[in-house]
Amino acid sequence: MQTETLALNKQETFRLADKTVTELFKKLEDAGIPYAILGNYERFPYFERDVDIAISLSEIEKLKDVLIYVTSELGWDLLLSAHINDTKDASDTINFVFYNYDPFLIFQMDVAYCYDFCKLPVLTTSNLLNDRYKHKFIKFSYLNPLKENFIYLLKIRRHVARIISSSFKTAYTESLKKYCYKKIRYYRKKIVNFCELSSNEKKLKQLLGKKLGIFGVLALNSLKGSNLYTFYFFMLFATAYFLVINFFKTPFKTLLAVKHEINLAVNKHSAYVPKHVMKICAKKENKKILMLNFLEDLLKRDYIIAWSVKQNSKTTMLTEAIISAANGRVIEWIDIPSEEAFDISNINSKDEIARKILPFLFPCHGRIYEKTYQ
Repeated sequence: MQTETLALNKQETFRLADKTVTELFKKLEDAGIPYAILGNYERFPYFERDVDIAISLSEIEKLKDVLIYVTSELGWDLLLSAHINDTKDASDTINFVFYNYDPFLIFQMDVAYCYDFCKLPVLTTSNLLNDRYKHKFIKFSYLNPLKENFIYLLKIRRHVARIISSSFKTAYTESLKKYCYKKIRYYRKKIVNFCELSSNEKKLKQLLGKKLGIFGVLALNSLKGSNLYTFYFFMLFATAYFLVINFFKTPFKTLLAVKHEINLAVNKHSAYVPKHVMKICAKKENKKILMLNFLEDLLKRDYIIAWSVKQNSKTTMLTEAIISAANGRVIEWIDIPSEEAFDISNINSKDEIARKILPFLFPCHGRIYEKTYQ
């Protein structure tokens, strides 16, 4: 009898992730590889879906060796990598994604060389690592809380921009906005708690003033007052200030950054229209339902932000009769198998779907490790 592993209790499936985090950071500490966890470490080794770290580009190959060792030792099925270099912030990033099929689990490590703002470095590798903290009792290092909260403020700016840009209503954008509001509440709470100590607030305002001018300080004041639109208004001026300051340092890169910002403003809706089509052969309706149930489980587990089903919809530019979107990926159902399509006609469980489909729902530039089966 096949087991539907996605229905397993969250606590049971996250045990593997907790073991992975513990072993991974122990190995990094033992190897003397400098890194810093960028946030959400208070419940270490528990991280809900992913862990973000900063590390020098020169240490990436050593990190990969550690990742492969931990993946193999703990029995993960698959380790993928993706180099993300086209996002608005934190652009110099590699995502490492762990997959386990039975019990089903996805866990991700996002590795940043620096932290970018408008495609320009606002915190370099040395900025992130030179004054990192080490936990007194557990083997892991984490970012200076001052810089951690500075990054949280930049993340809030990004999420508010997403909310404003996705003003037109679709199932995808509505789910995206709920996700953004959830993250904003979390980051704002962290910043407010940090600023309860007046010396912390003073240091944060000094850092904001240095990087984003007086507008960054005003944005912080608005954020503490829960006024997101005023916060975003001041962050627009802070962005302009940041770009002007950087123009005198790196004019060519800054002009490219300005072009990028203009393109985002002009084509703001296009970022929320799924562009990548994945063809799936599902001859029978029950196979389509199995696939949609699989996506529903991923959504409930927060592995994807949103998915939607549309039939003959006038709100989409796509012409497929039925489509499903997951993280901007669109599934087009076809009835006849082809070389470019995934055939799930003979698949009978979500485990099988996970093995065949899941790696293609997420950006992937390479398989670093794959378990061999006897």
